[in-house]
Amino acid sequence: MNELVIFDVDGTILKGQSQKLFLNYMFKEKYISLFGFIKLNLWFIFYKLDFIKNPLPAINYAYSFLKGKSISEIENLINNFFNSILKKYIFKEVIEIINDHLKNGRKVILVSNSVDILIKKIAEYLNVSDFISTKLEVQNDRYTGKIIGSMMYGENKIKAVEQYAQKNNISLNNSWSYADHYSDIPLLLKTTYVFVVNPSKKLQQIATEKNWQVLQFNI
Repeated sequence: MNELVIFDVDGTILKGQSQKLFLNYMFKEKYISLFGFIKLNLWFIFYKLDFIKNPLPAINYAYSFLKGKSISEIENLINNFFNSILKKYIFKEVIEIINDHLKNGRKVILVSNSVDILIKKIAEYLNVSDFISTKLEVQNDRYTGKIIGSMMYGENKIKAVEQYAQKNNISLNNSWSYADHYSDIPLLLKTTYVFVVNPSKKLQQIATEKNWQVLQFNI
């Protein structure tokens, strides 16, 4: 039975928040209005300061700007964004760690509350075949601007990972996890080998108490 290696994305695989970077790019490419851009940036500031716990309303608002856009148009937008901006934010150390896990025959998955159009591109770049993410709704080859199902955040991540493991006949025993934010603690506690990357103060305290390994990466 394969060993499972679970990677959070924002702050763990890459520096910063992929969705914030993408929304900045969408504003630059005139997909988002000035008012919408200001509103979303205020939300990200409050989220970073832990004043906002539930990201769903802001994410729903953010991707409402994609309503009516075709799959091919957004794929081109994502490709340009990734190649010109996002790729530069990926930690080189993480690429080496993922490659090492893959060489040792472990099953690597990315788990993120970011939307699928972003995480799919990151996974492809890292040669990771599977990922779990928040899903954008598509109808008739066009985005509706809405989220399907639950965001992959907190307890929802645990449920999704457990369902994935069960479906693929993989035990969480001897599993690995990498994350940077205290909201991922419930998921980290489900795994055997825990690594925290550039942890927040709150997660650093827990890591010290639990004797988890702490990794510090820079781009």
